[in-house]
Amino acid sequence: MSPFNSIFALSSLGIVLGILLLIQRSSVLVPAQVKYVTIEGLRGYLAFFVFLHHATFWYVYLHTGKWAVPDSDLYIQLGKISVVVFFMITGFLFFLKLSESREKPIHWPAFFVSRFFRLAPLYVFTMLVMIGIVAVRSDFTLRESPSLIATEIIQWLGFSIYGIPNINGVENTFLITAGVTWSLVYEWLFYFSLPLIGIVFYRTRVNPVLFFILLGIVVSIFYNNLIFNYYLLTFLAGGLAVYLIRIPRLVALASSQPASFVILGCLTLLVYPFKGNDSMEIVCTTIVFTSIAAGNSLWGILKATTSRLLGQVTYSIYLLHGIVLYTVFMFVIGEEKAQQLGVIEFWLVVIGASILLIAVSFLSYRYIEQPGTRVAAKINGRFFLSAKNGKSTDV
Repeated sequence: MSPFNSIFALSSLGIVLGILLLIQRSSVLVPAQVKYVTIEGLRGYLAFFVFLHHATFWYVYLHTGKWAVPDSDLYIQLGKISVVVFFMITGFLFFLKLSESREKPIHWPAFFVSRFFRLAPLYVFTMLVMIGIVAVRSDFTLRESPSLIATEIIQWLGFSIYGIPNINGVENTFLITAGVTWSLVYEWLFYFSLPLIGIVFYRTRVNPVLFFILLGIVVSIFYNNLIFNYYLLTFLAGGLAVYLIRIPRLVALASSQPASFVILGCLTLLVYPFKGNDSMEIVCTTIVFTSIAAGNSLWGILKATTSRLLGQVTYSIYLLHGIVLYTVFMFVIGEEKAQQLGVIEFWLVVIGASILLIAVSFLSYRYIEQPGTRVAAKINGRFFLSAKNGKSTDV
């Protein structure tokens, strides 16, 4: 049997959803109340698909020694399209905020405090775990000068904007996180660009000093990273969805039962005929995302409590799944034994890793993500926002 058979993805997802169903029935966890329920339900699946995508990378790595794409259109697209939709969600939320800025003016310092404490606590935790793994892999010995190691760590702590070098001479340090931090470069680019976009298109008021600081940051990110128009277009596509879902007839059509079949058709086209065709990928993905943003729940799946629980821990799943896979294959099993695993054995390990990932993600959400959000709320409430205008427009 092929190691890239779709049955393995379905089995992994089914088991995780089964566990979430048990959690739901035990009433241990309750999904947060959000404005766009279908988007929240979608996000968790996207993060889990990225996990499956990188699981197949691990299969290739263990058998070839190369971190390379698997010989599977399905597993390649599970990762690529999921990240594309993540960028669309970012674009959607931020253009939504800009479009409402005339009635609800944006307090930019408060906005950046919220974004920082939303992303930074878990990111720093991830970096600390990664550094710990590097220390173990290098036998707790300095292979490079302390100043060089410090520089490498600082680069990583900058959300990968200024590179992801090997640390202390440990080859392929990025494997520890499965290299997922690259997408945060785009996230921060979008964040810092938002006030500039607001000035141009929405006549948003921005402090002149803040304007030049943000402009400098945006230019710096562009200079230090190869920015692909493909990903910038996905951000804009998310912004387009903000205006499309304000057309009543379109919303009625997009949220209808026939539209659910159109979504499935577009997803099929993304995996096979249009794979590698960037233009058609964006078109199909925009149709899918806009329909879901308009309220299409794919026969209630995206509104289900299990889906919303999964969506609640999206960021933790996305950022921590690389560490879970690395730890399982390199430490729990050991690289040599992992290389000898058969196809079924490999996927049984992945399923076990997925269960561990969900458990770790809920813990990190509760003890790292949520406290970070509360800190941001306290800072904004004390220095920037009143209780009246301090509400968030997050999903």
